[in-house]
Amino acid sequence: MASTIFLFHIFLNILGCIISYGPVHAYRKKKDDLGEELADVAIYLMGLSEMLGFDLEEEIAKKVVKNEKRKYESINGVNTKIEG
Repeated sequence: MASTIFLFHIFLNILGCIISYGPVHAYRKKKDDLGEELADVAIYLMGLSEMLGFDLEEEIAKKVVKNEKRKYESINGVNTKIEG
């Protein structure tokens, strides 16, 4: 439960950065605080995957392969997954 609360706290911090700067502006400016929050998420996920016995690098590689097989269409400038 504490792990879920911690991850939710990090998510809220990231969301706050995006809302404060706007998604495009935050991305383009690469704000230090947004980068730090993303680093927190990465560190947390690495630790959690180690505790649970997952090889995070291997899981990411498998997910990339799976995602590459998906089909996307640009709808109003946003890549949207096409079912089927």
